[in-house]
Amino acid sequence: MSTSGPLCTKTALRSSRTDVQKVSSSRNWRLAWLQLCVLPLVFAGLAGCDREAASREEARVLLEKLSALSAEGSLVGRKAALDVLQKMPLRDPAHARTRDVCHGAHLQLLEAEASQLSARKSLEEASPRALPGGALPAERSQAIAVELAHSNDALTRAKQNFPVCEEATQKLVLQAR
Repeated sequence: MSTSGPLCTKTALRSSRTDVQKVSSSRNWRLAWLQLCVLPLVFAGLAGCDREAASREEARVLLEKLSALSAEGSLVGRKAALDVLQKMPLRDPAHARTRDVCHGAHLQLLEAEASQLSARKSLEEASPRALPGGALPAERSQAIAVELAHSNDALTRAKQNFPVCEEATQKLVLQAR
Protein backbone atom coordinates (compact mmCIF):
# COMPACT_ATOMS: atom_id res chain seq x y z
CA MET A 1 0.00 0.00 0.00
CA SER A 2 1.18 3.31 -0.96
CA THR A 3 0.91 6.39 1.23
CA SER A 4 1.12 8.82 -1.61
CA GLY A 5 -2.42 9.99 -1.29
CA PRO A 6 -3.82 13.35 -0.30
CA LEU A 7 -2.66 12.93 3.29
CA CYS A 8 0.98 13.56 2.41
CA THR A 9 0.66 16.56 0.15
CA LYS A 10 1.70 20.05 1.25
CA THR A 11 -1.85 21.29 1.05
CA ALA A 12 -3.06 18.47 3.24
CA LEU A 13 -0.33 19.19 5.79
CA ARG A 14 -1.17 22.89 5.81
CA SER A 15 -4.84 22.07 6.17
CA SER A 16 -4.23 19.69 9.07
CA ARG A 17 -1.99 22.30 10.76
CA THR A 18 -4.82 24.84 10.46
CA ASP A 19 -7.27 22.32 11.93
CA VAL A 20 -4.92 21.72 14.85
CA GLN A 21 -4.69 25.48 15.42
CA LYS A 22 -8.48 25.77 15.31
CA VAL A 23 -8.84 22.99 17.83
CA SER A 24 -6.07 24.51 19.91
CA SER A 25 -7.64 27.98 19.78
CA SER A 26 -11.02 26.43 20.54
CA ARG A 27 -9.46 24.78 23.60
CA ASN A 28 -7.97 28.13 24.62
CA TRP A 29 -11.38 29.73 24.27
CA ARG A 30 -12.96 26.99 26.35
CA LEU A 31 -10.25 27.35 28.97
CA ALA A 32 -10.66 31.11 29.00
CA TRP A 33 -14.43 30.73 29.27
CA LEU A 34 -13.96 28.27 32.11
CA GLN A 35 -11.59 30.63 33.91
CA LEU A 36 -13.71 33.74 33.36
CA CYS A 37 -17.21 32.39 33.81
CA VAL A 38 -17.39 29.03 35.50
CA LEU A 39 -14.65 29.22 38.13
CA PRO A 40 -15.88 32.50 39.66
CA LEU A 41 -19.34 30.95 39.98
CA VAL A 42 -17.87 27.92 41.71
CA PHE A 43 -15.85 30.09 44.07
CA ALA A 44 -18.87 32.32 44.73
CA GLY A 45 -20.87 29.22 45.58
CA LEU A 46 -18.16 28.07 47.95
CA ALA A 47 -18.00 31.53 49.51
CA GLY A 48 -21.78 31.45 49.90
CA CYS A 49 -21.49 28.17 51.81
CA ASP A 50 -18.78 29.71 53.95
CA ARG A 51 -20.95 32.77 54.65
CA GLU A 52 -23.86 30.52 55.54
CA ALA A 53 -21.70 28.60 58.00
CA ALA A 54 -20.39 31.85 59.49
CA SER A 55 -23.95 33.13 59.84
CA ARG A 56 -25.01 29.91 61.60
CA GLU A 57 -22.06 30.20 63.96
CA GLU A 58 -22.86 33.85 64.67
CA ALA A 59 -26.47 32.85 65.44
CA ARG A 60 -25.24 30.16 67.87
CA VAL A 61 -22.97 32.59 69.71
CA LEU A 62 -25.76 35.16 69.92
CA LEU A 63 -28.10 32.51 71.34
CA GLU A 64 -25.51 31.69 74.01
CA LYS A 65 -25.27 35.36 74.98
CA LEU A 66 -29.05 35.68 75.09
CA SER A 67 -29.27 32.58 77.28
CA ALA A 68 -26.93 34.25 79.76
CA LEU A 69 -29.59 36.92 80.34
CA SER A 70 -31.69 34.92 82.76
CA ALA A 71 -33.92 36.62 85.29
CA GLU A 72 -31.86 35.04 88.04
CA GLY A 73 -28.71 36.48 89.52
CA SER A 74 -27.72 39.87 90.79
CA LEU A 75 -28.67 43.07 89.02
CA VAL A 76 -24.98 43.86 88.59
CA GLY A 77 -24.25 40.46 87.02
CA ARG A 78 -27.21 40.74 84.67
CA LYS A 79 -26.21 44.30 83.71
CA ALA A 80 -22.69 43.02 82.90
CA ALA A 81 -24.18 40.28 80.67
CA LEU A 82 -26.29 42.95 78.92
CA ASP A 83 -23.20 45.07 78.32
CA VAL A 84 -21.37 42.09 76.79
CA LEU A 85 -24.37 41.42 74.56
CA GLN A 86 -24.62 45.05 73.41
CA LYS A 87 -20.92 45.20 72.48
CA MET A 88 -21.08 41.95 70.50
CA PRO A 89 -20.14 42.66 66.86
CA LEU A 90 -22.56 41.06 64.41
CA ARG A 91 -22.38 40.93 60.60
CA ASP A 92 -25.91 39.79 59.88
CA PRO A 93 -28.43 42.67 60.14
CA ALA A 94 -31.16 40.29 61.36
CA HIS A 95 -28.88 39.13 64.16
CA ALA A 96 -28.12 42.73 65.11
CA ARG A 97 -31.86 43.53 65.24
CA THR A 98 -32.43 40.49 67.47
CA ARG A 99 -29.60 41.55 69.74
CA ASP A 100 -30.92 45.11 69.96
CA VAL A 101 -34.56 44.26 70.65
CA CYS A 102 -33.67 41.61 73.24
CA HIS A 103 -31.11 43.90 74.84
CA GLY A 104 -33.76 46.61 75.12
CA ALA A 105 -36.37 44.28 76.61
CA HIS A 106 -33.96 42.85 79.19
CA LEU A 107 -32.61 46.30 80.02
CA GLN A 108 -36.14 47.59 80.63
CA LEU A 109 -36.89 44.62 82.87
CA LEU A 110 -33.68 45.23 84.77
CA GLU A 111 -34.57 48.92 85.07
CA ALA A 112 -38.01 48.00 86.45
CA GLU A 113 -36.48 45.68 89.03
CA ALA A 114 -33.89 48.24 90.07
CA SER A 115 -36.55 50.94 90.52
CA GLN A 116 -38.72 48.56 92.51
CA LEU A 117 -35.80 47.62 94.78
CA SER A 118 -34.99 51.29 95.26
CA ALA A 119 -38.59 52.08 96.18
CA ARG A 120 -38.67 49.15 98.61
CA LYS A 121 -35.43 50.31 100.23
CA SER A 122 -36.73 53.89 100.49
CA LEU A 123 -39.93 52.61 102.09
CA GLU A 124 -38.00 50.51 104.61
CA GLU A 125 -35.77 53.45 105.50
CA ALA A 126 -38.72 55.83 105.83
CA SER A 127 -40.89 53.53 107.93
CA PRO A 128 -39.15 54.17 111.28
CA ARG A 129 -39.58 57.91 110.69
CA ALA A 130 -43.24 57.60 109.93
CA LEU A 131 -45.57 60.15 111.40
CA PRO A 132 -48.11 59.16 114.05
CA GLY A 133 -50.71 56.92 112.47
CA GLY A 134 -48.12 55.36 110.10
CA ALA A 135 -48.14 58.11 107.48
CA LEU A 136 -44.89 58.96 105.72
CA PRO A 137 -43.77 62.53 105.20
CA ALA A 138 -45.17 63.88 101.91
CA GLU A 139 -41.74 64.31 100.29
CA ARG A 140 -40.74 60.73 101.06
CA SER A 141 -44.06 59.36 99.97
CA GLN A 142 -43.89 61.27 96.69
CA ALA A 143 -40.32 60.09 95.96
CA ILE A 144 -41.33 56.47 96.52
CA ALA A 145 -44.37 56.94 94.28
CA VAL A 146 -42.12 58.30 91.50
CA GLU A 147 -39.78 55.29 91.81
CA LEU A 148 -42.74 52.88 91.65
CA ALA A 149 -44.20 54.72 88.63
CA HIS A 150 -40.81 54.50 86.89
CA SER A 151 -40.69 50.78 87.68
CA ASN A 152 -44.19 50.25 86.27
CA ASP A 153 -43.38 52.19 83.09
CA ALA A 154 -40.19 50.19 82.51
CA LEU A 155 -42.06 46.94 83.16
CA THR A 156 -44.79 47.92 80.66
CA ARG A 157 -42.17 48.67 77.99
CA ALA A 158 -40.41 45.36 78.70
CA LYS A 159 -43.71 43.46 78.36
CA GLN A 160 -44.25 45.10 74.97
CA ASN A 161 -40.76 44.22 73.72
CA PHE A 162 -40.42 40.66 75.05
CA PRO A 163 -42.78 39.08 72.47
CA VAL A 164 -40.71 40.69 69.69
CA CYS A 165 -37.54 39.39 71.35
CA GLU A 166 -38.98 35.89 71.66
CA GLU A 167 -40.08 35.82 68.02
CA ALA A 168 -36.65 37.00 66.85
CA THR A 169 -34.97 34.44 69.10
CA GLN A 170 -37.10 31.63 67.62
CA LYS A 171 -35.98 32.66 64.14
CA LEU A 172 -32.41 32.69 65.40
CA VAL A 173 -32.78 29.12 66.70
CA LEU A 174 -33.94 27.98 63.26
CA GLN A 175 -31.07 29.80 61.60
CA ALA A 176 -28.51 28.27 63.96
CA ARG A 177 -29.41 24.74 62.85
